[in-house]
Amino acid sequence: MNIVFRADASNLIGSGHIMRCLTLASELKKHNHEISFICKKMEGDLVDLIKDNNFIGYSISNSKWEEDAIETINILEKINPDLLIIDHYSIDIKWEKKVSSFVSKILVIDDLANRQHHCDYLLDQNFYLQENERYKNLLNANTIQLIGAEYALLRNEFTENKKGLLKKNIKNFFVYFGAADISNETQKVLSALIEISKDFEITIDVVIGYSNNNKDELYGICTKYPFINIHKQTNEISKLMVKSDISIGAGGSTTWERCCIGLPSIVIPVASNQVLPMEELSKAKAIILIKDPSIDDYKQVILKTLKMTLSEINQLIQNGFQIFDGLGVKRVTKIIEEMK
Repeated sequence: MNIVFRADASNLIGSGHIMRCLTLASELKKHNHEISFICKKMEGDLVDLIKDNNFIGYSISNSKWEEDAIETINILEKINPDLLIIDHYSIDIKWEKKVSSFVSKILVIDDLANRQHHCDYLLDQNFYLQENERYKNLLNANTIQLIGAEYALLRNEFTENKKGLLKKNIKNFFVYFGAADISNETQKVLSALIEISKDFEITIDVVIGYSNNNKDELYGICTKYPFINIHKQTNEISKLMVKSDISIGAGGSTTWERCCIGLPSIVIPVASNQVLPMEELSKAKAIILIKDPSIDDYKQVILKTLKMTLSEINQLIQNGFQIFDGLGVKRVTKIIEEMK
């Protein structure tokens, strides 16, 4: 099949849409499908990353939806794809209807459930305790819905490198807040952990994302402390997770990765669309949730976590395992290959 992704990244949007599309694209490529991406040209658009992964990347102007659709159609007419996969919060039924006659099938990736779609398939890979009515009145009657954590688009490395249960007290922290970390949560967490290090022996692995505007200041902080290891955005996050005892980071797809690999997590929603899924995971006792934390809030929650028993920590791990098995990308690929 000839498959095109329409997704964007930027310093403001973040990298999540592109990163999960790259996960699906990589699996589809293993099955010999042709893959290309259409992205708006913006600061932090990750088109170079797309090309580094050996996919074709087309750039369109940063324009309103109608011009966006027209520029997309111009590309679709040239490459004649079988499937268009859309992962974009600013695209809705108007855009989708405009481009639908230029592609055989449309699959939309969404998790907001706040607008109508014109598509053949709808993928929402978040965990919900009540998922049946989520897209009521937002889809065509014949749209096939793929909703739930069983469809979470995780790279194979998170299935292949599961940690198992914790056998010792928490010492090694993993800190990562995505590509941009607009609210600079990383610095707040480091400040709290540096305070805690006066009373507890800890080590910290912190990953600084591609688009983090505070990277120079963060590097300056980290180099002062021998127990902090700083990493640029890396493709080996799973290895850092495996060596860690607990994670502190944003909601979103990295939370699924942590649950799948068996890394207990303190999770902070850093965007409005992350709040509900993280609340649901907290109710399922798969994560420790904090909202809008100050440095002192971080410190108090971390101290409380350090005092948890191994049994309590391992229950978080087991609950995460039950929700995210890491096979979602294979399930979605199989469904795509069965499209008529």
